[in-house]
Parts: sequence; C-alpha cells; structure tokens
Amino acid sequence: MLAAQAMGASEGISVFGSLTVVCEWSGAILDATGSFVGPFLMSGSMMLAGGLLGLPARRIARWELRRNDSRKD
Repeated sequence: MLAAQAMGASEGISVFGSLTVVCEWSGAILDATGSFVGPFLMSGSMMLAGGLLGLPARRIARWELRRNDSRKD
C-alpha cells in the first residue's frame, strides 16, 4: 500500500508482485535447506543490490534533463 502511494498505482503493483516472488523463493529455499539462513541472506543481498542500483539515480536523472534541454535548443 505504501509503495502504491509513493510510486503510483502501476509501480506499486509491480513492487507487490516482486515481493510475492521473493517470498515464494524464500519459502523454496527454506524448504530445501531447512534453515532460515538462506532466505535471510537472499533477502539481504536483494535489498543491498536494490540500494546500490538506486545510488546513481539522481545523477542519471540530471544527465537526462540536461540531454533533453540541449535537444530542445
């Protein structure tokens, strides 16, 4: 619900779908190994990867704005 409010309805639905898939993968890993360590590490690594992918977002947005402004001129 918070993702849908923060990012818009279409993006919020896609975030919810991604979370559902991650939960299914976590359950499969838990069933296969019998331990919570695997799902915990998988979830943590996915959060870390998402955070790292988001780091250059502001720089990319500024670059795209400059590029679009230069095309208008």
